[in-house]
Amino acid sequence: ELGPTVAVAAPLRSRGMKRGAGEAFGDRGHGGPRRKGEFTLIPGDSGVPKAPYGFKILCTEGLTTLLLGSRGMVKNAIQAETGAKLVFSNKGDFFPSTSFRVLGVYADGYPCILRALDKVLARLVELGESERGKPIREQETVLGKEPGEYILRFCLTRQMAGLLIGTGGTRVQSIRRETNTKVFIENDTVMGHRLVRVIGVPGAIMSCLDLVGEMVQQDTSSPEYPLYLHCVNFGEAAAQGWDFDSAAGIEGGGGPRRAEGRAPRGAPPPMALGNNEGPPPLDRQTGEALDQLEADILAFPPGTADLAYCINCNVPASQVPGLLGKSGEFVRRVEDDTGAKIDIDRAGGDFRNMSCTGSLVSAYTAHATMIGRLEFLARRDREEPFSPPRDPGQLKSTIADLRRQLEEASRR
Repeated sequence: ELGPTVAVAAPLRSRGMKRGAGEAFGDRGHGGPRRKGEFTLIPGDSGVPKAPYGFKILCTEGLTTLLLGSRGMVKNAIQAETGAKLVFSNKGDFFPSTSFRVLGVYADGYPCILRALDKVLARLVELGESERGKPIREQETVLGKEPGEYILRFCLTRQMAGLLIGTGGTRVQSIRRETNTKVFIENDTVMGHRLVRVIGVPGAIMSCLDLVGEMVQQDTSSPEYPLYLHCVNFGEAAAQGWDFDSAAGIEGGGGPRRAEGRAPRGAPPPMALGNNEGPPPLDRQTGEALDQLEADILAFPPGTADLAYCINCNVPASQVPGLLGKSGEFVRRVEDDTGAKIDIDRAGGDFRNMSCTGSLVSAYTAHATMIGRLEFLARRDREEPFSPPRDPGQLKSTIADLRRQLEEASRR
């Protein structure tokens, strides 16, 4: 429960946090023992195990659902069969400028990682067959243009990508010829990483991943490698102001590098009122609960998951303007991101009814996001009590501004 009048529905609280992710591994740190001050890890990614090797796959929501399975059974089976540990980024936390969740695959040896990647690829093929003939965005499809081809996406550090390309592109050209795959490395570096696409038949993709793995292992002694292993939640890292270059000790660090254009989807826009605001990534516990809900829905009778469901709760009337955002911008962003419809009563007493309507997952995701916004507003009010300015001229200006806001709220 979040307070006396607002509570998240039971399914969001029915699952606990993940077990300690380091249980299956020894006490070795990422890439060997760390010296004090050698590099700065990302706050918040405590679920990453202390394994010496890792590889990061980028997954659509559909692939994430298949890899988790009902109650996480598929993920658990992959871990048991391969000896690798699978760690997903939080629900709503994406690789920058994409809608892909990050899947970190960790193990004490790269052969275990390859076995896990083979299992991941099998699920990707299953997803591709279910997509065939459906209108899927080209940027998100896992189907190649040629018969039997699929698209696997992963990310590497800037240095790893340079090793993959080789001098004058010689290494990537050699890998293409040797494995009969199409390998594309994005030009843009975002938070120290570059996106890579491998296109080919499943066997060829695995051969390519084997060669890429050999190359990645050459980079384990670099200061970038521990950061590569540890950064799964890019949005959370960006929200905390984490800078890959500075953390790795690279000269000229001081901010995430990315292409000009829209902000990374995994990085939350500013929450202060009056900005072009949008919903932040959900916290890990809520994200895991929603992942499990998505997986459990696979067992529902056909069609029932797509029916319209509605979640209702009461919210303080004083917080309604903050929940709406400037000109309703925050609510519109949540609706766009989740596909749910959000309605908040404009009239009433001290509390107003808020409803989130949509498919089961959409409604729960929208509701959790709005509750997160409500908690943020409550914390802000506790930490930053209003104190009127002492200067009379400034006070008059503030009163006039408040009157304009009141008139705008009345018109809405």
